[in-house]
Amino acid sequence: MKINIDRNKPFSLVIPGGYTVIRQDERSLTLNEVDFDAVFFENFEGESEGIDSRVSLRSKLAYLTDSGSVLLDALIGQSLFLEPDQVCLEWLRTSRRVVTFNLPGTEISNGITTLMLQLFYNEDEKQWHYYWQGDFFLAATPSAVIPSST
Repeated sequence: MKINIDRNKPFSLVIPGGYTVIRQDERSLTLNEVDFDAVFFENFEGESEGIDSRVSLRSKLAYLTDSGSVLLDALIGQSLFLEPDQVCLEWLRTSRRVVTFNLPGTEISNGITTLMLQLFYNEDEKQWHYYWQGDFFLAATPSAVIPSST
């Protein structure tokens, strides 16, 4: 399942006040289309037990970056969220059983807390939502990446 990314369209999902972008994966920013058949959802659940969540998140991001994976950015998340009928998100939910994930290719910060865009499906409401999730939850949430081809 592919989705086009319009890089000329400005980011329009609400960013919390006082937060600015501090890091983006430059490789992700060059993508104009993403094939979600090729996307992995890296999950380190359970590996962070007994470790401070911020350290665990930093470790996770370092691992993903060192592995050569392309970390999908927030504009890709916006494209998924705003797609008419959310066709690609629904395909992820029904075909790949993905109901929550973050997009680690964009980090925002207010100088104290780092946030990443997270998309999640609310079963009660039968709809997708987005949220800027903080350090505490991100370490165990699957991250959308395109693995290195090497």
